[in-house]
Amino acid sequence: METTRPCAAQTAVFNTFGISRLIPKGASLIFLLSIVAILVGSTISANASADILKPLKEAKILQPIKSANLYGRKFDEVNVGTQAPDFTLQSLSEQSVHLAEHRGKVSIITFWASWCGPCRIELPHFEKLRNEIGEDQVAIIAVSADSKRKDIVAFSKELNLNFPLLFDPKLEVNRLYRIRAMPTTFIVDKEGVIRHVHMGFKESVLPLYEKELRALL
Repeated sequence: METTRPCAAQTAVFNTFGISRLIPKGASLIFLLSIVAILVGSTISANASADILKPLKEAKILQPIKSANLYGRKFDEVNVGTQAPDFTLQSLSEQSVHLAEHRGKVSIITFWASWCGPCRIELPHFEKLRNEIGEDQVAIIAVSADSKRKDIVAFSKELNLNFPLLFDPKLEVNRLYRIRAMPTTFIVDKEGVIRHVHMGFKESVLPLYEKELRALL
């Protein structure tokens, strides 16, 4: 069987890649082209990896938070005692909901998502608490991390929730509150000051919410 040799132009390509010294004498063209393909593929892969890692390298580290409750355990991570950052978001009915409008009530600011299993337990519990204490005393501000409005609509219908679910498709308010776990809930007093923070979910913590809310009435 006749072996195909590289022509002058192909030899120039090999010289350009600096691989002439790697090629054994009498090597076939198929062998040579295989080497080029491997080297070019490795270069593309390395560049792609660099592009993927770039956002991670440039990402800003979140500031530490103080006195949070993570899955029922206290640790130093979210600022309690400071003013809750103000924001305005649209509800599913396209009404603007402004946090500052709820001054004078104890507010539950909760960050959730339709794919979050524990949120299916926590949100109905919040509604139950609000109904027991009174809508004139407690406000629920539920900020979704979902990117699609239809997912929030389906979630609301499934659980039959009767309070506004707010749409934050660009996660601007999630970033404002430095959300790193779903659900995360802030208990805010009548003056708009953060009094308690719960990150994550633990069913045994549910009774604690009522105690915290009633203490701030």
